[in-house]
Amino acid sequence: MTSSKHRPKPRKIRSCRVSLHRYLRYRRLILWSAAVTLFCMLICLSWVDRSGKLSTRASGFVFYNHRSFRVERMIDMATIELVDLHHSNQTCRMRLWGLDVFTVSGIDQDGGVATNRAEAVAFNLLPNQIVHLHVQSHRMLDEDGNLLGYVELPNGTWLNERLLSSDLVQVEHRYDHRRARRFELLEQQARMDGIGGWQVP
Repeated sequence: MTSSKHRPKPRKIRSCRVSLHRYLRYRRLILWSAAVTLFCMLICLSWVDRSGKLSTRASGFVFYNHRSFRVERMIDMATIELVDLHHSNQTCRMRLWGLDVFTVSGIDQDGGVATNRAEAVAFNLLPNQIVHLHVQSHRMLDEDGNLLGYVELPNGTWLNERLLSSDLVQVEHRYDHRRARRFELLEQQARMDGIGGWQVP
């Protein structure tokens, strides 16, 4: 038999007890610090966004795509001014996808013949109408900061195509878009018809 002298002594288990009060106080401190940090971050982000350094509405795909706006005026044959009915009537400029103003046949970018002809077509078509916008996420703005998009009219037709068919604009080739081929065909038809901006002097 093993004598009691040689029996191994049981190990003492050291207990690490933290008082409940101390734990709760530490937890409250962590939560309070996190809340203060989050609040400061939100304040900073709000200031940056308000200054326009973080994002702008003109670059917001979700804000513009499949949304309705009122046409305020036509700036030129390829650019319109829109009114946002949902945000205090703020305005923005939209460059119609795939369109460019004529620089031939006496029609210039400053208006001239094009503006007079537009009064019979575009200006009678657009005043105060509520239109539906369609934009593309791969490119939202042109080099001047104007929104790029297609404009769907209340009757389901497209303003971009109506202007091409009325021979008030020509195809713009700087930016690739999903309707580029169709626009080229419309321009070819306008050339064949020889009317509007494609008239032979």
